[in-house]
Amino acid sequence: MLWEALRGAAAGAAALMPDGERLAVQQEITTAFRTVTGARLYEGIRGYEEVARPQPAAGTATHRAAVDLLTGREREILAAVREGLTNRQIGRRFEITEATVKRHLHNAYRKLGISSRVQALNKMAQAGGHCA
Repeated sequence: MLWEALRGAAAGAAALMPDGERLAVQQEITTAFRTVTGARLYEGIRGYEEVARPQPAAGTATHRAAVDLLTGREREILAAVREGLTNRQIGRRFEITEATVKRHLHNAYRKLGISSRVQALNKMAQAGGHCA
């Protein structure tokens, strides 16, 4: 449905290009839209599935032990994730680069045995919310 709404805009943008470039521009817009939309839909579906999956009882010792492996900075970063901040916003808050934020998140995910922000939030909740 979203693509149907955007199709006219893509055709209009392509019409502004010289004759020989119109088809290529329209194809590039179409491919970019479908790629970005598909990736976001996939991430959203995975996040929903993670939240919907039955979880072990909150506050279990195994979850707390995993959280105890995190460094102070990793805990701070995860607390910022819990606030809903983007990597860029987290970087600004702690005066570090986005790449450094990503590195801290990667390390925290590895220690917690997870692979996404949603899983990190679930893991922290199960451990009793011990962040920062």
